[in-house]
Amino acid sequence: MLTVSQRKFSRFTFNHAEDCLREVRRQRLHASLDADNKVDRHLKWSLRLLRPLFGKPYQDHAPLQAAENIAIDALLLLRRQAAMSPEEVAHMYQLSEDLKTMETEWKDLEREFEEFRTHMFPGFAYNIPVSTSPEEQVPYNPIAWPDGLRAQIQGRVNKWRSQKKVMAQMCALLASSNQALSVPEDSFDDLNSDI
Repeated sequence: MLTVSQRKFSRFTFNHAEDCLREVRRQRLHASLDADNKVDRHLKWSLRLLRPLFGKPYQDHAPLQAAENIAIDALLLLRRQAAMSPEEVAHMYQLSEDLKTMETEWKDLEREFEEFRTHMFPGFAYNIPVSTSPEEQVPYNPIAWPDGLRAQIQGRVNKWRSQKKVMAQMCALLASSNQALSVPEDSFDDLNSDI
């Protein structure tokens, strides 16, 4: 078996780190299987159908490949988290919580604004998208966020924090306007009054 440093200048199927990680995982899995067990023998046989590493030719006929891809994604995520300090991990989870709070507050503001528009312009439908959701799907685990996405979310959350009070005032103003506008104009006409 070649060492990681000897593999450094080889061709790769995925990339240098991932090929080495997959090779170690396959060797560990192969060593843990029992040759006297029928299921383990079948797994040993199936392992040879996995996509060859280090740029070797490949024919796609391995159902075990999907399981390996999931395992490698988990291992890469764990390696990334292990490389981060506890403060960085805590910051990423706090950023994720702030993102959820920001999106909730935006939805509240959008709802109040939509109600205000229906009061002001009944029967007139137009749509101005105010959504804050990014075009790409944000992974649930913040450790899995790529650096570009993390920087984008950090920028959006920082802007939201600086404008949080203004947004709260706008939401309160819209809510009170909606309450005033929801009262019918003739609601006080039927009162028995001397005036």
